[in-house]
Amino acid sequence: MSTSGESHVKYPRAYVPTTALAKSLEFDEHAMHVVFTDGRVLSVPLEWFPLLRVASPEQLKHYEIDGGGVSLHWPDLDEDLSVASLMAGIAGMDNNRLDAWVRHFDSLLWTVTSILLAANGALLVYSYSSDNRKFVSGLAVGGLILTGLTVYFAASMRELRHRFQERLDDELKALIQQGRRLYQWWAFIALFLLLIVGWTWLLCARAPAWRFLWFDLGGIVAIATLLLAYFSARSAKKTRADGRTVIGANTPDATNKGESSQ
Repeated sequence: MSTSGESHVKYPRAYVPTTALAKSLEFDEHAMHVVFTDGRVLSVPLEWFPLLRVASPEQLKHYEIDGGGVSLHWPDLDEDLSVASLMAGIAGMDNNRLDAWVRHFDSLLWTVTSILLAANGALLVYSYSSDNRKFVSGLAVGGLILTGLTVYFAASMRELRHRFQERLDDELKALIQQGRRLYQWWAFIALFLLLIVGWTWLLCARAPAWRFLWFDLGGIVAIATLLLAYFSARSAKKTRADGRTVIGANTPDATNKGESSQ
């Protein structure tokens, strides 16, 4: 039988933290572990942060905690992260920095790809204009392989750009997706396919004894190019679809439909 005194016993409330102040950082191969002043530990993948992911262990350990624990800074890398954004579960970069990375990969994609495309085309013209005595099969095979590697590089840059673009705020992502599409990706793919055909034809014409090998090699490079182009375009289409969804959600018609369905 309980007494009246026992019924009024007050137990201490559980501790509920209201602030998040970083105390120290620890790193392993795949993640960064933020140790807070209240004893909590937050782990976030290094894959979120390109600069930290490629940094050396010495550069990672050379960090500064500013504002009493509200921000993190790496002087050697010129990288700044907000503890609040880490707690919110995002990559720690605001829209301006994310958009800067998107533009960086976009510039790298088209600049380097254009240079490699022009160099490959010039090499093909040079090989075509040389006589049979100066023709080197190895150079032509190298040009064919270079074509495939350039497409792989371009597809990789597009994928990196899309990954950063997906982390933008929905409204900014939708704004980027507005406007006319120029289809420059497929224009580049068409030029690369022409290079593949040109190199394959040149090899077959100058070294006909190995024409079956040249056909096989050219076919492999062409198939790989089309597969890379397809998967890269599909990734871009998904990003555009997300942007259109946000645009549609903000239109008056979509708002009216949402209100009428409630």
